[in-house]
Amino acid sequence: MQGYILSAGFLGYVVSQIPAGLIAEAYGAKNVYLSGVLLASLAHLLCPFAAWYNCYLMIAMQLLRGVGQVRALLPIYSAVILYFFRETGIILPMAAVIF
Repeated sequence: MQGYILSAGFLGYVVSQIPAGLIAEAYGAKNVYLSGVLLASLAHLLCPFAAWYNCYLMIAMQLLRGVGQVRALLPIYSAVILYFFRETGIILPMAAVIF
């Protein structure tokens, strides 16, 4: 059961990368970043209670944590890329250095 709990966070992270990027482009990086931080923090706070209550609830909390973490990480990338493209007009060398 421990393997399922640990892999649920990675599954949430992997599955929600593309939707989080599309949402960040549509609604702005700040809004998506804030919602991701709040979602990941809430999932972290509820993890001890979920583990105490039921292992399947713990899997759900880990899945939400992964979704929240990717929503907190990807908008930063899109904001950095937009900033460098707007300021310098050169995106590929700066993106290669950052990522």
